[in-house]
Amino acid sequence: MSTTASAPPEFAAFSRLPVELRRKIWRLCLPHRVDERDRPAADCIYARGEAPCALVTSTYFNQRPPLITRVCFESREVAFEEGSFDIDDCDPDIPKDLEWEARNSIITEEAWTDAHRTPFVHLNWEAGYEAFYEGRDNRSEQPLRNLEHFVGRYGNCGSVMADYLVPLGHDMVSLLNRRSKWMVVVDTVVTHASARTAASLGLYGLLGDAPVQIFGLTEHERIDAYYTLAEQCEYDATTNPSRQSVRRSGEKLEQGLKRLVTSGELTARLCPAVIFRLCPFMCNQPIRTLPGRWTDKMD
Repeated sequence: MSTTASAPPEFAAFSRLPVELRRKIWRLCLPHRVDERDRPAADCIYARGEAPCALVTSTYFNQRPPLITRVCFESREVAFEEGSFDIDDCDPDIPKDLEWEARNSIITEEAWTDAHRTPFVHLNWEAGYEAFYEGRDNRSEQPLRNLEHFVGRYGNCGSVMADYLVPLGHDMVSLLNRRSKWMVVVDTVVTHASARTAASLGLYGLLGDAPVQIFGLTEHERIDAYYTLAEQCEYDATTNPSRQSVRRSGEKLEQGLKRLVTSGELTARLCPAVIFRLCPFMCNQPIRTLPGRWTDKMD
């Protein structure tokens, strides 16, 4: 192991390891990412206050190939064996009644896809988006219908914004009942830091290239770690996220669902969650420079 003042540690013997072991290590470096079906709109998510970030930066980096594709031929080869730019993700065979798109929809052939490392398929859409992005099918349940199709395709868990479920119509209830679990996002938290800083703390992926993460409110230790980093990196203390208010939001959501849904079975399927986003552009700074105590820890 050798280090320099300006470079991260290097494992000089890595190239002498057996090929099978090297490739296994490269696979372990691949990010587990949330598959976003559309881009977030900060003006809608933070409608009750000033948005701390435009949010689309995290979505952009979430679509890029994993960091290891830029290391060497071998690592790139491993990455493309596991994932790709899914040019077939448009799914020409999708039934017409499941189709949906809007002006903020992700252009799937430009987004990296790795179905084996996609824990959640997430929909940012909610009612307020219609004024900005004009969905092709404006029926309130159609975005969920489309999302449920991709959840079934990947065999993982779906995620929606809490405001999208209000009002909760009969058709939406029927769609939600098709899956055993849904994450319902009650808060969006932005971390303004570099990927290196996040990775050094074991957050946002092993290499910091998984900039969108979703956790249920019951995952206290994980959530606390992400909140702590977000708070430490925030320039204005008044914009610090409040963990207690989020937990209260989760309790409020559960109470509201019980009022909206007479079926306790559906209520049990919906899990309050927080979505965390990593933005390396430091757009929370009045001038895009880093506070002194972070200059030696961020790129």
